[in-house]
Formats: sequence, C-alpha cells, structure tokens
Amino acid sequence: MSNVTIRIQTPLRSYTGGADEMRVQAQTVGEALHALGAAHDGVLWRILDAAGERYVSTGMWKTGAAESAH
Repeated sequence: MSNVTIRIQTPLRSYTGGADEMRVQAQTVGEALHALGAAHDGVLWRILDAAGERYVSTGMWKTGAAESAH
C-alpha cells in the first residue's frame, strides 16, 4: 500500500470537514476514492456514478485505472 494524498475540490470540502486534502493508504485510484468515502460520508456518491466510474467534474481518473483520463 502507498500513502496517497487526495486534493479535495472546494465544492466537496463540506463533506470533509473543510479539509482541502486527505491522506489514505491505497494501491489504486479506486481504493483511494473508496477510502475517502469510508472516512467522509456522502462524498463518494458526489465523485463516482452508479457504475463506479469517474464523475465528469473530477476530470482526472477512472476508478482503478493507472492512466489519466485527460
């Protein structure tokens, strides 16, 4: 597992108690996002769609993917 820093966009900070970043232990982007969701109720459904894919506004990663979606 790696120590990963997730930077929280301003509109999502109300779900993280105002934190602008969070550190989690994860090996994939999906694991990191799910760790964020486990620590902060309500944030995960704002990031992922029902299929567990990236939400359009994140513009960075597809869950579990090792490459950028840019």
